[in-house]
Amino acid sequence: MILRCTQKFMDFLGVSKKDTPTFPPGGDETFHDWHAHLFYLNRHKHVIFTHSASLFSVVAFNVFKKDAIDLDAFFSKNLARCLYYEEFSADEISRIVNAVQKIKLSLTSDRRVIGSVNDLIKQYKANVLWHEPSEEELPEFQRRLNQTPMSLLKMKYPIERFREGLFQVR
Repeated sequence: MILRCTQKFMDFLGVSKKDTPTFPPGGDETFHDWHAHLFYLNRHKHVIFTHSASLFSVVAFNVFKKDAIDLDAFFSKNLARCLYYEEFSADEISRIVNAVQKIKLSLTSDRRVIGSVNDLIKQYKANVLWHEPSEEELPEFQRRLNQTPMSLLKMKYPIERFREGLFQVR
């Protein structure tokens, strides 16, 4: 799996930009192409992982550097949690999480995806700041992101595009 990281997320991981390759974009047909970005909300660090083709997003709440030392496990745990809240079956969760093991870091390459990620972060922040949820309610706000029509997807929902692409998961 290729995880295309923003500079802010790479700094958080302690990875140098010059040591990180840039893989060519995989196109809309790949399930193994994701973006990652670090953002702050209420003085806490959060990480958003966004599937490049579907814009399906996973938000890791209140992240500390020690949490992301094992990036494969960190991503898998947060992806599984998100899929559970999106009401995927246990078999689907297992299949998806197993398909995205062995993360290779790369630099971001698609400005349209980064623009969409920034829009998703703004929506997430606005919802959280407006409603002031407890930590147990945060997954519901993440779920709303995946049920928001996106212009990059021609006004389709990220969760729909993600589910459409599941047949390609190997």
